[in-house]
Amino acid sequence: YIPMRGANWRPATRRSNDGYLKKQIYLRLEHVPLKDISKFQVQMLFNQLAAAGYSYNVVYHVRDIIKAALAEAVEQDVLERNVARKTVIPEIEEREKPVLPVEWYAKLLAGLRTSRDRAIFLIASFCALRPS
Repeated sequence: YIPMRGANWRPATRRSNDGYLKKQIYLRLEHVPLKDISKFQVQMLFNQLAAAGYSYNVVYHVRDIIKAALAEAVEQDVLERNVARKTVIPEIEEREKPVLPVEWYAKLLAGLRTSRDRAIFLIASFCALRPS
């Protein structure tokens, strides 16, 4: 799967996919031969991740990687069918996201001396910047 699809991944995608593969998928499935992976095992992996407190996004991406890898195996005639195709993501409670109290914004803004620092702070506060 990785030699076929990984060539088109951007660096950030490669880092996150490698992390999902090493930390979630390989730990639980690397001892199982590809032909012996069952829908039950794959679904249990998702259920275990959800029970361990992983976010919806993590479980979604792990499922996406497994489905894509097994789809590639089907396309390469290694497997007859993709057992992950009809798996589901379990119910996962949305976590509370920490946010800065509104009153602190004015205090922080008042403490910034230059217009450059204020501009950076306001952009970071209101433009939903992403880490990648």
